[in-house]
Amino acid sequence: MPSATPPDKLPDDDALLRRLRLLLRVVDCGGVGEAAREIGISQPAVSSQIKRLESDLGVSLFRRSGRRLTLSDQGAALVPVLRRGLGELSMTLNAVRDIARSRAAPLRFGFSAPQIALDAAEVFRKADPRTRLELRAANSTDLFAALDSYDLDIIMIGLPAPRAPYHCQLYQRQYMTVLVPVGHALAGHRAITLAELATEPIVLREPGSYTRALLIEAFEAAGLAPRIAFEVATREAVTEAVRRGFGLGPVLDREAPVSPDLACIPLDECRIVGDDYLACHASALHYGPVSRFLAANRHDELQARAAAAR
Repeated sequence: MPSATPPDKLPDDDALLRRLRLLLRVVDCGGVGEAAREIGISQPAVSSQIKRLESDLGVSLFRRSGRRLTLSDQGAALVPVLRRGLGELSMTLNAVRDIARSRAAPLRFGFSAPQIALDAAEVFRKADPRTRLELRAANSTDLFAALDSYDLDIIMIGLPAPRAPYHCQLYQRQYMTVLVPVGHALAGHRAITLAELATEPIVLREPGSYTRALLIEAFEAAGLAPRIAFEVATREAVTEAVRRGFGLGPVLDREAPVSPDLACIPLDECRIVGDDYLACHASALHYGPVSRFLAANRHDELQARAAAAR
């Protein structure tokens, strides 16, 4: 059992960091054996390093019951702090490499709407061709989880308002529209009301989708209930389900596909607004690729470019 009092002298930084990262791997994998298999070393070696970490810190990180490990109260308190601290360290090291290697470090960019996010990625690539982009698509819930675990540097996400404690920069504003098969009775309408939409079967994204949350909130505010016929995981699946007659498909206007067999009709009476933000940790603003990505995609400059193009 480790001493209750932390030792005066900790091991060298590299050894301690390796053990701290190993602790997170054990937690994320769900056990010592699983972590050992993922890393490719023996289970006794992992167990030995965890015990040495407990000795280094002077705390018991796990409760041991036979071969079963569960985090102790101290371990459970340490893990989120450790995850945040190692993420900040990783961000700092990336910033140092960015300077030392002349912009060689990559930018990890996550998004839920590729049609929009790839526009931002293209703007950045033209402004900063030497920085490599790593792209990941996910829903809104998973994007914040990846940002919090420092698996992503910056994300594009729909939000009703900037979310603390993240740095959020407005990218664009969208409005809700409805995908309708061209043969449908509503396809010729200039606009569709929420009351009309409530009488039709609709195809929605899965829970966790920002578009879905906006629409459900609008229905509830109007005292209406949607007829959800089908739930799908992607925008492409919404389009295909509407095309095949499963229902109408509420989508944000910039995400609506251009298709000869589908009409895109605005919602009337209720202008459901969706704001897309670029979000990152405040500490990431010191990381060159993140600051350059934000600078290349400032909302006011994008608006000015669009106006000039018209």
